[in-house]
Amino acid sequence: MEKTRLNSGSPHPTLLRCRRPPLLRFSLLLLLLCPVIALPAQHRKSDRRFDGGVVLGFNASQIDGDYQFGYRKKGLSGGIRAEAAFSPKLYLSVELLYSQRGAKPQSDPRKSFVDMELDYMEAPILMNFRMTRSSETTMATFFQLGASYGRMMRYKVSEDLFGGSINLKANQSSFKEISNHFSNNDLSLVFGGSVYFSSHLSLNVRGYYSMNELFDSASIPEK
Repeated sequence: MEKTRLNSGSPHPTLLRCRRPPLLRFSLLLLLLCPVIALPAQHRKSDRRFDGGVVLGFNASQIDGDYQFGYRKKGLSGGIRAEAAFSPKLYLSVELLYSQRGAKPQSDPRKSFVDMELDYMEAPILMNFRMTRSSETTMATFFQLGASYGRMMRYKVSEDLFGGSINLKANQSSFKEISNHFSNNDLSLVFGGSVYFSSHLSLNVRGYYSMNELFDSASIPEK
């Protein structure tokens, strides 16, 4: 089955058909501020196993394989969060977030001119493992590991170079042409950590790595 990659030998990042596996997957760095969330485990009252709150933050993303390396695409992320404690050292968190992802070209427009805005509604499910216990002089820290399902809600692809148009050769397709073949679903591996500053405020730093491709080349009609 034919796969899809980007043409690295041209200043125009068009898509070519070839037999190399595609590498068009998301990788994402996420910084979240989680206010109005009680500290889990040892800081909860004995009759309070469940907590919740809001999540606000920003992310920086790239699409691996588009030859636009670097986490230059910035976006906002926010939503709600629920927690369930299993023990003083372990709790489960489930979130519903609206996240802005995509890819942004390099500062030199001669090298790349593809700008992608991809908005997702996502639901991360994470296990949180306590690394340190909080006290008067230290803050509680947790390691996070889990997965996230995302559903694409909106996309926008811009391709331009010095205000010109894109010249395509036979059997080539631009990102804009195949944008309606983007996968609506995304499954990502999530890992990171959190620090609780108080019983009502925490900071999360996470990394996402998409397990599926941005699009399936088999679904794109031959020219």
